Amino acid sequence: MNKKFLAAVFIFVFSLTAFASAEPRWQKIITTDQYRYYFDTLTISYGKTVPKNERDDIKTDRNIIDFNAQKIYWNPQDMVKTLQQIDNHTDWSTLSYSVGHYQYDKKNKKLFQGNISFFDANGMLIGTINRSIWQDIILGSDEEKIYNCLVEYAKKHNQELTTRS
Repeated sequence: MNKKFLAAVFIFVFSLTAFASAEPRWQKIITTDQYRYYFDTLTISYGKTVPKNERDDIKTDRNIIDFNAQKIYWNPQDMVKTLQQIDNHTDWSTLSYSVGHYQYDKKNKKLFQGNISFFDANGMLIGTINRSIWQDIILGSDEEKIYNCLVEYAKKHNQELTTRS
């Protein structure tokens, strides 16, 4: 429980800082009918290998792009309906944007969706949805557009990502 709380506090503080200075830190990738999608240029990095046993070293894996993303919703009420179905004990009515943890697996062309925290327009945490899902990237989808952009960004900023990893 403490780890989840600390993670939520970290994302909250991180989001407040980043939201106030959206231009230098957050880079917009796409705009859809539902949201504007940004990724965090200051925390994007390569992922780590998963050790098979205690003796294995954890190494940087350049096939994994690890990043935080922010969605600013055009009409948050559409998302509120979905969130109420997931967690009807939280008042989602003041929703403005979300910040989540994601990874792209370049080798297998998959997307990992981690925990997503939701905030109001004042940067106050409303709630967090705990997730840990890998899914295929569908050809022509928004996820594929984001994937292509981040793979290109990683190529151009390889040294930066390597240093952070």
